[in-house]
Amino acid sequence: MIISHNLYVKIKKILKPFRNYIFKPPHTNQAYDKTIDPNPPPPPAFAEESLERHISRISIELSNLCNYAHRHKKCPVSWYTEKKILSSEIFFKVVNELAGYGFCGELAFHRYNEPMLDKRLYDFIGYVNKKLPRAKIFILTNGSFLNQETLQKLEQHKIWLITVSSYDFKEHERLSKLQTAIPYRVYFSHLDDREDIYSRRPINSGDPCYATLRDITVNCCGDLSICCLDWRNDYTFGSLKDHSLKELLNSPAFLAVHRDLFQGRRNLEICRRCDWQR
Repeated sequence: MIISHNLYVKIKKILKPFRNYIFKPPHTNQAYDKTIDPNPPPPPAFAEESLERHISRISIELSNLCNYAHRHKKCPVSWYTEKKILSSEIFFKVVNELAGYGFCGELAFHRYNEPMLDKRLYDFIGYVNKKLPRAKIFILTNGSFLNQETLQKLEQHKIWLITVSSYDFKEHERLSKLQTAIPYRVYFSHLDDREDIYSRRPINSGDPCYATLRDITVNCCGDLSICCLDWRNDYTFGSLKDHSLKELLNSPAFLAVHRDLFQGRRNLEICRRCDWQR
């Protein structure tokens, strides 16, 4: 079948976001296959008292910096004008508090940042290993700093999973050839259009969302955020500089949002425009 050049260009443009998945499947090593359950975890049980003891995952954003920001214009990091670094004191404070609860969920070092850009990362990982021996340390990275040497350095710590977002074939090929005893996954990434999350037409989904327990976020300013989609930090529940994690999670404002989202009431403006069910 012969098609016109203009039609070919249109088809190519439509398929561009999916070409990585069509022509080459994501690389997953054997350790990842054995360790990670491909099925999503069940919704957490509803809780209103002592929420801090029911956290499934906490993401602590170390900064708003990424070495690929200039390449990825759809990533919020490329829109920030002021550089911000999370205070080490806040990081240690949160980890110390989680230790008091015997935290055994996932702990990540990212939101929109590149965690391996932060020179404190290895010290932070070591501290988590010491204070939270049952925690599952999760590293999400663009892979630019990964090589056999850095992976061997990471192997000196207890890491639950390293997931790599690659953005071109050459880099994907390089990253897929790396070997490590750590559960390790490389996949092609496609950035979505979340820039307009605040202005897009409301969806008013009635689906529940479990982000308030399954994926809580401490942003690089040290504030407890509603979720990672709130890239402007419009919806926060207070500073961990001034309050404990327990105080913020059990505050009336947070509990109200937690209760609403668990029951499918997406009352916040950003939630009304979101169809994610985390």
